[in-house]
Order: sequence, then structure tokens, then C-alpha cells
Amino acid sequence: MSILADSPDEASALHILGAVRLRQRDPLAAVDLLSRALRRDPRNAEVMANLGAAHRAAGSPVKATDLLKKAVRLAPRSIGAHVNYANALAATGNRALAERHYRRALQIDPRHGESRRALAGLLLDAGRPAEALVEYEAFEAVLPGNSEVLNAIGALRAEAGDFAGAETALRGALAAAPENLDAAANLANVLACRWRPEEALSLYGAVLSVTPDNPDMLSNMGNVCRRASELGFRYVGVTRRSG
Repeated sequence: MSILADSPDEASALHILGAVRLRQRDPLAAVDLLSRALRRDPRNAEVMANLGAAHRAAGSPVKATDLLKKAVRLAPRSIGAHVNYANALAATGNRALAERHYRRALQIDPRHGESRRALAGLLLDAGRPAEALVEYEAFEAVLPGNSEVLNAIGALRAEAGDFAGAETALRGALAAAPENLDAAANLANVLACRWRPEEALSLYGAVLSVTPDNPDMLSNMGNVCRRASELGFRYVGVTRRSG
């Protein structure tokens, strides 16, 4: 609290510390500090937007939407206000309005990665995978090399039957983050679909060495082993991680 030692009621100091607490995942402390800041500067849209985000993180999305609606009205070109409002709306189940505000943020700045990725997730949750893929690929175009985004692209391309494109994206995901087990599992599934059993089984084994009781991997690996054995391919296995 040393930032407030000399000016305990100064709105900017309260705002800065509240934003820090929010980034530190202490939303209750952030709500307290940002509420105090807003009382001292009641028309500050940035404080309002951060307080709305803090309320959402603290499990109060309705309070968040009320504040963020005001923030958007006060600062209609604030990307942070639109994105935080969309996040809160999505948390309350209002996907249509959330989508509108994510897209508004992207109109202001098409390169805003947080908006693009959040919109893609919203579309995916809404059962619109082709549109979600467009947004994930737009994210990758401006902010390349994000393992989670590449994994999502790979999974969606695989679902659409584009196994070559899926393999490329998933190999990129693993190059960016070799520890990404979801990407490894998805790549194994794609390689199995492309009938490259040796590579698929090696990856299944690698995932199982970390999560040995993963039922999906065990089932998928078993199916590939069965099909491979029918064609004379013999899998020798991998050494599992001890401990």
C-alpha cells in the first residue's frame, strides 16, 4: 500500500493499485480500491471499466454489466470498455450483445488480440465453428505463434476434414509449447486419421507418460493398435515417466 502512503484518497493512486490487484487475481481487493477511486472520479470511464472487470472476476457479472454499460457510453472508442463489457455480457449468457461489443472493439483496432480470441471462443461456444476458425486464424495472422490458438485452429480444421491443415497448425502449436498436451493429443488423432500409426502411437504414448490414466488417449491408442496389428504393424511402446 506504499503507493497510497502520501495520498490515501487520491483517485489515480487508488486506480493504479486496484488495477494491480486485479492483475494479481485479487478481485475483492480490486473492487474495494476501484470503488473508492470511482467515488472520487465518478465519470472516469477507465476506472469504471476496470471496476466492472473486477466485479466480473469476483463473481458478480450483473454488477459488472451495469458499470461497463456506463463506461462504454462515456468512452465509446475505449477498446478496454468494449472488451470488458463483452466479457461480462458473455458471463451472463447474452452472447448476441457480447459479440456486438467484441466486434466493435475490433472495428476500433483490428489487431486487438484479446478481442479476436474472445470472439472466437464465443462463436465456438455458440456452435459456430467455421466463424470461430476465421477469428482464430485472424488472430494467428497478426499475433503468430500462440500455442493455444494454433491448437484451436488445428482442432477446428480436423473437425472440418482438413487434416493436412490441422497437422500444420498442431505442429506449430507444439513447436511453440512442447508441453501442450492437448495439442499433442490432437496431433496424434490427426496422424491416426491420416493413417500414420507409428507417429500417432508415439504421441499417444508421450501424452500417456504424463497422464497415464487418460481414458480418451487409452481408447484412441487401443483403436490404432488394433487397426495397426491387423495390417502387421507392431507397437513397442514407450517408457512412462516415473513418480
